[in-house]
Amino acid sequence: MENSTSTTSDREEQVRFHVSCQYLKDPNAAHQVRLSSKETFNSFTWTLLSETEIVPNNLNPHFQSSFLVDFIFEANQFLKFEVVQHHFNGSSEILGSYEATVGMIMGAWDQTIMSDIQGQGQIIVKGEKVKTGNQLIFWQWVGVKLKSMRGCFGKNEPMLKFFKKEADGDYVQVHKTEAVQGNPIWKPFKILDSVLCSKNHSQSFKVECWDQKGNKEVQLIGQLETNLEKIIQSGAKNYMMYNPKKKSTTGVLEIHDFSIGPKRTFLDHIIGGTQLDLTVAIDFTSSNENPSLHYQSMDPPNQYYRALELLCPKILNYDSEQLVSLYGFGADLPEGQSSDCYPLAGDEEVQVKGTQGVLDAYLEHLNNVKFGGGARDFLPVIQKMSEKGQRIKETGDNKYMILLLLTSGDMPNMDRTIHQIRNVSELPLSIIIVQVGKAGMGNFIYLTLVVKNSRRDMFQYVPFGLYQNDQDSLAKYALKDIPNQVADHNERKGRKAMGF
Repeated sequence: MENSTSTTSDREEQVRFHVSCQYLKDPNAAHQVRLSSKETFNSFTWTLLSETEIVPNNLNPHFQSSFLVDFIFEANQFLKFEVVQHHFNGSSEILGSYEATVGMIMGAWDQTIMSDIQGQGQIIVKGEKVKTGNQLIFWQWVGVKLKSMRGCFGKNEPMLKFFKKEADGDYVQVHKTEAVQGNPIWKPFKILDSVLCSKNHSQSFKVECWDQKGNKEVQLIGQLETNLEKIIQSGAKNYMMYNPKKKSTTGVLEIHDFSIGPKRTFLDHIIGGTQLDLTVAIDFTSSNENPSLHYQSMDPPNQYYRALELLCPKILNYDSEQLVSLYGFGADLPEGQSSDCYPLAGDEEVQVKGTQGVLDAYLEHLNNVKFGGGARDFLPVIQKMSEKGQRIKETGDNKYMILLLLTSGDMPNMDRTIHQIRNVSELPLSIIIVQVGKAGMGNFIYLTLVVKNSRRDMFQYVPFGLYQNDQDSLAKYALKDIPNQVADHNERKGRKAMGF
């Protein structure tokens, strides 16, 4: 039996929570569990989502009902599990409750949490990922002896367009490749079978090959229709194209490196043992002065504090040790000490524990720090991540690093920074830069465009000022790409996931 918290969902991942209790006190009563949610940590309003069946006369009930919940990495998703005791005279009371976030449960060891319920027994909550059934296709397409559309001496610049066939017979474009000059070898790409053919492998899809000049599709070279069933069962990988206007064949498209299998998601890798490893770097250059962006009044806290308080918990849900490497850069340190990238705890080997440890160490450092007048430089911080990544690679640890870099100004050393980020793009690493204050954003926007078009998308830039009154949007834009970045990197490197 399953209770759903929402009737419709377009979320790629969902989780199901199974609940049980033990050591309850009254053998003559009946019990059930209710699940509620609230939107924010400070809210006092809980909304009932669902409830289990009532189990009578059992001090250790295992409830058949389960709770189905969307998984949203970038949101806290506050949940409350209440154990309700019913008496046969019609009265009832709440024995106790357990509050958590979806991330806390799914990031726990074996996705299981056991909690005392105010001295009335224990509740056990176990999460599992709901299988989506999506199949992920990986393939590379190659053009062979394509007919020239530019005469004897001209060269085509062919590109491919993929179309899904709808129930009414119409075709809808679902993918487009880059244009490649001559006899092309297009970049390998991935696509879900749900996108290509609605998971129906006998349903046709169409591929059109166009000659592109600049950004304009000039002429149709040819087209073909096939389906996944033919590709999988017959092994056919060569397809003759036909141009309906010219009524002639116009070349061959070949499929190389074809594979299809279940799509492994972020939760698959977390359940398979991947742990997130958080590093925080904070800007203490003189650009933080006049007025001081680090000035700390708890009503409200400064932007650095608020960004740390908001983002760290969501990442640390998936680190069982809850240990954070915490660095500063740009401060004016005593003679002989480098301020390029220094540990806030004073010792390279010392990490802080949890979000509160990060906040406490940051506030303590503010009491002693002197803002530096040197140039802001992210390169030493990125180099630190490179060294850490190499150690993870050598030890074989199943860790994925997150660098949360908080800064007050625009980015110097543009070309060197781009080069350095590209150098670390193959490491298990994502970089999130949150810019506080009102400095210019131009270099960061340019960097975002460049990096997202490189070998691997592993960079996110968020200007705090645009979202300071909407924390949900700030968290969303800072963290929304992390699940796909983790899954994509692990797939590239062959790291195991749950059930694979």
